[in-house]
Amino acid sequence: QRAAEAEMQQARITLAASVARTYNQLAQLYALRDIAAREIDNRKTIGNITNGRVVAGLDTNVERQTANGNIATSQANLSQIDGQIETVRYQLGALLGKGPDRGLQIANPMLIRWPASRCPTTCPPISSRAARTSSPRAGRSKARCTTSRKRRPSSIPT
Repeated sequence: QRAAEAEMQQARITLAASVARTYNQLAQLYALRDIAAREIDNRKTIGNITNGRVVAGLDTNVERQTANGNIATSQANLSQIDGQIETVRYQLGALLGKGPDRGLQIANPMLIRWPASRCPTTCPPISSRAARTSSPRAGRSKARCTTSRKRRPSSIPT
């Protein structure tokens, strides 16, 4: 009896973690989508400038074609991100047990930026093994902690 309850609780926790992870992935994809949309706008602006330079005789058609190719590449990237968003939405709907269409009704999530004042003032010690590892994550953590220590006002003891 108790083993079955424990397994049921473990399944609930695993499902809740999966929903949270997938929702966070959806938020990240929307952030990437916003960046990709801005990139398209920037590339179109560059394309317009390049067209003007070609008309003025300052650039050749090679530059124009390169600018147009960059726009097409950015649009393909945006389309790929849209496909990933749709897939993750279907996954969320399935995880919620409401069917895949339920995922399409979820509002667009937003990533929250925490102000620096909410960040921890101390960092956990880095083990010698973690410091030696080639993992980029370990290096970022160490750099982030070092940076946060440097930004602290002198009134806070170190």
